[in-house]
Amino acid sequence: MSEKNLEEKAKQKEISNWIENLKSKDFFVFYDAAHMLGEMGAKEAVPHLLGLLKSHKAPERSKVIQALGKIGSIDALFPVMEHLKEKEPYLRAHAVGALRRIRAKLLESGQNFTPKQPLHFSLLFIHPADHPKAFKEFYGQVKRKPNKSPNFWKLLAKQLTAIERKLK
Repeated sequence: MSEKNLEEKAKQKEISNWIENLKSKDFFVFYDAAHMLGEMGAKEAVPHLLGLLKSHKAPERSKVIQALGKIGSIDALFPVMEHLKEKEPYLRAHAVGALRRIRAKLLESGQNFTPKQPLHFSLLFIHPADHPKAFKEFYGQVKRKPNKSPNFWKLLAKQLTAIERKLK
């Protein structure tokens, strides 16, 4: 076996071990596992991490969201977006950070989304330099309590529609 194959095999074994550690009842073991899977960019861990988003307490979900952001898989896009509605401000902030990282990974990999695609994809491409007002209002709302603001989702849809019209 070549040295490259041995390294790849060792990496896969390490990823498998970290995935197994996600099942731990010990918070610190779980935390380290989620952190390391994110740092390694372990795309094979995405299904396991997504499964943990609904079944764990807020601190665990927070770490899973961060790991999904670091991995940058498009499969995590909508599940992470759901956490923009969380009660806890730090979870919403981590979801925003994860979405920004996913956006960066998608752009880095050359995946482009056209304005004709669903409104949710436009959310990833709100950039402060291009759309400062929409960015400030959207991320400002996310940091506050969107569930307590009935106009939040209407405002977001209105802003994203306006951005899409400008892009056409």
